[in-house]
Amino acid sequence: MISRHEPQYKADEHLFRQQIRSLSLLAGVVTAISAQAAGVMTELHIAPQEISEPKYFVQENDGQVIVTGLCVDIMHAIARIDPQIRFVFGQHPQSLARIEAGLVTGQLQAACGLLRTSKRERMLRYIEPPLRSTDFYMAVRADDDVKVQNWDDVRRLGDEGIVLGKYDCALVLRDVHGLKTDFSAKDPKTNIQKLLAGRGRFFLHRLPGIEHAIRDAGAQGKVKILPAVMAHEPIYMVLSKEVPAQAAARIQTAISQLEASGELDRLFVKWNAY
Repeated sequence: MISRHEPQYKADEHLFRQQIRSLSLLAGVVTAISAQAAGVMTELHIAPQEISEPKYFVQENDGQVIVTGLCVDIMHAIARIDPQIRFVFGQHPQSLARIEAGLVTGQLQAACGLLRTSKRERMLRYIEPPLRSTDFYMAVRADDDVKVQNWDDVRRLGDEGIVLGKYDCALVLRDVHGLKTDFSAKDPKTNIQKLLAGRGRFFLHRLPGIEHAIRDAGAQGKVKILPAVMAHEPIYMVLSKEVPAQAAARIQTAISQLEASGELDRLFVKWNAY
């Protein structure tokens, strides 16, 4: 009897979940509109993430620090939709671990382009919808004829299949077991140097980002990107739990509008070239 009614039960449950999500989004929109009408200004302090191009580019010009990048454009777009949201960018880039700690303590209020993990979900507030999904690829030395389609292929290589990457890319492998990995390097340039020196077989990185990393390391022609997408992960705007619920609702409304208008896609296409 149960199996006979299970498809209808699942359909009803799916419809119920959709209705709840729609009501939650409507409540957020109402809250955001009310807060904006009241003229409530919210300042959110941001630390640019170090070595995270194209999310952030940090440059000095005549002693002045200039921060640009994908995440800067996204936050400017949010502020155009809701002028009562003001993002304040710090002058000094920070590591991802330090940014996470700052969000937990409330010293920082927002971060852009973070992957979702169960640990972060317990400590931080994720804004739906995601900004976009990003693909992760692997690069190898140009003369390496290795062919892999998935992590099982890499796993079978054993000690001949060491994967290099940064700390944030290691999160992509949180549910993948049995690989030989080395995530000790701080930046992509060092990883590519290790790759060229034979201290690893693969370099794992995201797109956008991996092509810029290869150019920055001066490794064009020495390194090639394999065609297989090894992971596909949504990335999010994340807030400290110290941020008021009204402000979070306003940011959620703005991101939803940017997604619906196609502006988020346009920004990602713009920065894909980097």
